[in-house]
Amino acid sequence: MYENMKNEILKKGGKIHLNCKVLGIKTKNKKAYSILTDKGEYQADIIVSSAPFREMVCSLDELDKDITDLASKLKFRNTILVYVEADSETKLFEDNWIYVHSPHVQTGRITNFANWTKDLQCGRKENILALEYWANDDEKLWNLSDEELINIAKKDLIDSALLKPQDIKRSFVLKLHKSYPVYERGYKENLNKIYTALDSFSHLYFIGRNGSFKYNNQDHSILMGLACADKILGKAVNLWHINTDYDYQEDSHIPESAANDKR
Repeated sequence: MYENMKNEILKKGGKIHLNCKVLGIKTKNKKAYSILTDKGEYQADIIVSSAPFREMVCSLDELDKDITDLASKLKFRNTILVYVEADSETKLFEDNWIYVHSPHVQTGRITNFANWTKDLQCGRKENILALEYWANDDEKLWNLSDEELINIAKKDLIDSALLKPQDIKRSFVLKLHKSYPVYERGYKENLNKIYTALDSFSHLYFIGRNGSFKYNNQDHSILMGLACADKILGKAVNLWHINTDYDYQEDSHIPESAANDKR
């Protein structure tokens, strides 16, 4: 999907800037007009941000200080993914993923991609597992080396009796910074104040889990992107109402107001 988006952008004459750290958003008379990065400033007619919500909101000079103070208190938690290639033809478990509650291992969730579709195995017998870990910036786990994290994942798989040492082949670590919004007591009221203040800006949209501080699944985030395009085209859409956080469950639905609210 992302490759198709890239190709469509390039085909239409657009440019994609890689390895740029977004530092903030500039506005004038509450109209967004440029993005600040460590590689320079980029002018824009419309800005759609999926960058970490806290940093982008706090970069808005025209936002009242009481709102940026609220935004500065928002917190994210990080995810560590350790991918393991398992040389095992047996079905390790029935589900696509399993949650792990045992105090004897550190992983919280294990996904077996072979259970999604055999196409992901590309004709090979090996299973590709992803072990998930969560940590804050200042926690020891987040700052471990890839080798140390891989050793933890291997131990978790062996201690949980899912794999034998000889079954484990290649491994790879991916760290996702600020992947989960942290909900604290009173967050809904404070977040709604921020959302209301942001509605006073034009040509500026916030989408995605990171970008809007909403516990979105991928399907919610894709829907948010599609709804944002509709909103840019003039349709009455309330992006903030897509996947209302406190109604979230694995089977949550999209409120009718997401399509009809003119806010």
